[in-house]
Amino acid sequence: MKVAEVTRHPNFDYGTLEYDFAIIKFPQGVEINLGHNVAIIPLSSITDGPKDGSMVTVSGWGVASVSTNII
Repeated sequence: MKVAEVTRHPNFDYGTLEYDFAIIKFPQGVEINLGHNVAIIPLSSITDGPKDGSMVTVSGWGVASVSTNII
């Protein structure tokens, strides 16, 4: 599958896996089938995001810290 751009977090650390996330952009018109357990999240424009001071919910997966296996 062709990828238009990959942007890794600038503070990603291979040793600790801190900031272990990236944004993958695909060319327009590409059809993606990642299975029933994966969802593509459309990104809003910077002007559509929450206002400063807003309460938000963030979710994800991974370890809570490098020294634990609690998820």
